[in-house]
Amino acid sequence: MDLLVDEGGVRACPGVRLRRAGLRDGETAVVDRTRVTTPARTALDLARWLPRGEAVVVVDALLRVTGTELDAVRAVADAHAGERDVRRAAEALAWVDPRSPTARVSRVRVGLLARGLETPLVAQRLLDGDGRPVAELALAWPGVRTGVAHQQGVRGAAAALGWEVLEVRADVAEVWGTRNAPAPIDVLARELRRAADRWHPAPRLGGRNPARLPRPPGPDGECDGGLSRLVPA
Repeated sequence: MDLLVDEGGVRACPGVRLRRAGLRDGETAVVDRTRVTTPARTALDLARWLPRGEAVVVVDALLRVTGTELDAVRAVADAHAGERDVRRAAEALAWVDPRSPTARVSRVRVGLLARGLETPLVAQRLLDGDGRPVAELALAWPGVRTGVAHQQGVRGAAAALGWEVLEVRADVAEVWGTRNAPAPIDVLARELRRAADRWHPAPRLGGRNPARLPRPPGPDGECDGGLSRLVPA
């Protein structure tokens, strides 16, 4: 159990780890007659105390269930600029996305970001040109028309719209690899890189010219002149 206290005056006791840090006005609330930190302040403390991957998963969930905006957490961090570990918190907050629907999806996203992939959009719905749903994407990279879905049977319809959608098990990040068999998250990262590389393949002597990157989606998520559209799920 962690207990946040002022800079002095409280002794540690068995089973309780004291965290000493100053609190500013508006960073506490009373819940069931107990003084607690606000969700935004709690998120900041979790982001600077936990390892980055674990912090992202926990803060994703905290902001999602409390409806707290990520900007509110960043504002608290700005108010404590210069304090110990606040810079570390900023690194974790850069990966936080409260739209992540489950902790498992958060872990997949963290695993991919840790392997150098670009930051994806979270919880998106892929529509065809007539507005009909094609796939529910847990993660999406619209700049290279690539996504990850936890549903089966959508890859073909997505391909007809110019999208490459990888269908993966929802528990892909729960299983770890061995020396002879790579972890599913490593396989997923490799497949996503391969899908993105179709837009700029390595030039080969006598081969075709590298494909041009597609235009970025429009403000409403429209892609490729209306062939498809990406909207929040």
